[in-house]
Amino acid sequence: MKRKLPKNKRPVVGVLGCMAERLKTKLLESDRMVDLVAGPDAYRDLPDLIDVVRVCFLVRFNHMPCNLFV
Repeated sequence: MKRKLPKNKRPVVGVLGCMAERLKTKLLESDRMVDLVAGPDAYRDLPDLIDVVRVCFLVRFNHMPCNLFV
């Protein structure tokens, strides 16, 4: 887990599955600990979803988290 990311990238934290989908409001709005919440069938789109979060992060230059629910 101690893999170094390039300096211009930060890790994207995501939670996937049916419980993540059920708790999306708590995960995204209340705790603000995750960038991405996706249902159980969204695993196929995970690379694209991570790219969306990264682009959103770059657009928000002030480094505020960009939360995404799918």
